[in-house]
Amino acid sequence: NGQFEQALEQYDKGLHIIESKKGSIPAETYYYLKRLLLEGKGAIYLKMYQSDHSATTLNISKKNYDEAIEAAKQQKFATYPLGADLVLGSSLKSLAGGAIMAHFQHESDKYKCFDFTELAKSFQLLEALQNEKALHLAGVPDELLNEEKSLKTRIGFLEKLTTKPEEYGVSDSLVIVYKKELLLAKEKFEKFIRNMEASHEKYFESKYSLPFIPIKGVQDSLLTTNQTLLEYFIGDSSIFVFVVNKDNYDIVEIQYN
Repeated sequence: NGQFEQALEQYDKGLHIIESKKGSIPAETYYYLKRLLLEGKGAIYLKMYQSDHSATTLNISKKNYDEAIEAAKQQKFATYPLGADLVLGSSLKSLAGGAIMAHFQHESDKYKCFDFTELAKSFQLLEALQNEKALHLAGVPDELLNEEKSLKTRIGFLEKLTTKPEEYGVSDSLVIVYKKELLLAKEKFEKFIRNMEASHEKYFESKYSLPFIPIKGVQDSLLTTNQTLLEYFIGDSSIFVFVVNKDNYDIVEIQYN
């Protein structure tokens, strides 16, 4: 318990620090750190619950996981560097796994487990298809798509030069110059995204929306009386199988040997 308390104290300190820096650090960094810290707190409280079986401990775990999921959504919208969203999609699987474990413990919360696994898959599917989908459905001119890619590439390159100058042989004076260029590049990208949202709504939705169907929607709209949907989620220590039909919903946990 002492180790848990020390770890929680460090997580709380971290959350306090990033909240105090919210307006002065990049949005993607803020939400990235917030997501990691909240996920860490959720995992610790879940371990504590497995020992003390306290409903209060479990509720705190679930609350932290829920807030971490929301931070991940915000991180998605704030992510600029080319390819960074793919890293987010893969890391969200771990977060969803923890959230499923926490909510699986109580019968009334099990419906949320399905939502978590679908949300994780929607991140990965969106990131795999979003560029192709945007190209074919939104009718955005190629020059604008190329401009977006160029801006992301530029931001990613400048971030490497300013965060690891020794690896690229960048002097202290040039780091100052590149930091100014990075700030201008991010401002330009934000303006570009706002213009795209206003003038190409379908494109913006294709790139940044996270649609998924909750369990009630599956039962009401996708399944007939004689149909059953089997869905699964592979976590770190268990496989969760979701069994859904028109009137019932259940989850089966299969632990690894």
